[in-house]
Amino acid sequence: MNILLPEAQARLQEFFPQGEVSLSAGETFFYPGEDTAPYRILPAQASKNSVQTILARDSVDRSLATRKADASKKLLFLPHVTPNFQAWLQEEGHEFLDANGNAWLEGPNYRFWIEGRKNRKTVGLGSVSQTSRAFTATGLRVIFVLLVDENLLAQPIRTIAAVAGVSIGAVSQALADLEKGGYLLIRGRKRFWAQKSRLARRWLELYAAVLKPKLRSRRFDGPVPAQMLEAKETWGKYARLGGEAAMLAKGYGIRPVETRLYSDYPWAGLVRDFRLRPSEAGNVVLTEPFWNPEHFEDPFYVPSLLVLADELAEGDERQVLVAQEMWRQDEDLQKLR
Repeated sequence: MNILLPEAQARLQEFFPQGEVSLSAGETFFYPGEDTAPYRILPAQASKNSVQTILARDSVDRSLATRKADASKKLLFLPHVTPNFQAWLQEEGHEFLDANGNAWLEGPNYRFWIEGRKNRKTVGLGSVSQTSRAFTATGLRVIFVLLVDENLLAQPIRTIAAVAGVSIGAVSQALADLEKGGYLLIRGRKRFWAQKSRLARRWLELYAAVLKPKLRSRRFDGPVPAQMLEAKETWGKYARLGGEAAMLAKGYGIRPVETRLYSDYPWAGLVRDFRLRPSEAGNVVLTEPFWNPEHFEDPFYVPSLLVLADELAEGDERQVLVAQEMWRQDEDLQKLR
C-alpha cells in the first residue's frame, strides 16, 4: 500500500540484521528474531492527528474483519519525527521508527532510543497519496461526492465539479489519477468503481490529515446537544448536522457532548439565532461544508461517511466504538463495504 514500507524494512534490519519480513492478509510484519513478537508496520504522516487517525482506522479495520487479537505489536513508521513529537509518542506508548533512523523500539531483550537525526528528503507517505491529485484536499472533495452519490459517476464532469465545489480541471485530474491508481475504470464515457471499499477506507484515513485542516471551523459556547436536536427546524434553515449529535439522531447509542454543524461561513444566522459565543472549549462546532449540501436529499444531516470520518478523527475511544457499530449497520455505509 505504501512506498515507505521498503524503507521501514531497511531501517529495521539495521537494528535487527537477522530480522525477516512477512506479508499476510495485506499487512506487513517484521520479525526481529526467535521468541520475539513481530512488529505490524503502520505507515502514517508525522503528526499527532495522523497517528491517532491511523490507529483508529486500524482498530476499525481489525474489528470489522473480526480478527482475533494476535501477538504482534504495532509499529508506526513516519517520514520524520522531531524531538518533541518523539517525546509525545513515547508518552502515549507508541513504538515508532522514522525514515531518518530516529526510533523507540522496546522488547524483552532489546531497547533502542535514537533521537536528533535531521530530516532528509524522503519519499512521501505512499506513492499514490503524494503524487496523485486525487488525494489532495481538492481531490478528496471529489472522491467524497462520488462515494456518497455513485450516480455522479455517470454525470458530466461539469456536474461533478458543481457538487464538489471544485474546478472542472480538478475533477478531470482526480478521475484520471483514480483510474491510474486502480480505483476507477473508465471505458469511453462510462465510469465504474474497481475498488470502492478500498477507496472509502483511504478517504477515511486521509480526511483528518489532509482535508479537515483546510476547512474554516470555530467553536462556540451554546445550547447542549439535546437542546440543539430539538431545534432542528431552526438550524435546519442554515446547516446540516454531523458528528456525534448526528449519530444520536440516527439511533446510535452515544451521549453527545458537542454539536457539529456544517454551514456556510461566517455562520451569521446560527450565531444570532442560538446566541453563540466564541470559545476555544465550546460545545458547538461550526464548520464550512466542502461540498454542495443542496445536492443531497437529506435536508438536516451530513452524509453518513462524513459523520463516521469526524468521529474517527476525534480519536476518542468511546466515539470509535460507536463508529464501528455505525460502519456495520448504517445502510449508506454498507454500500461502501
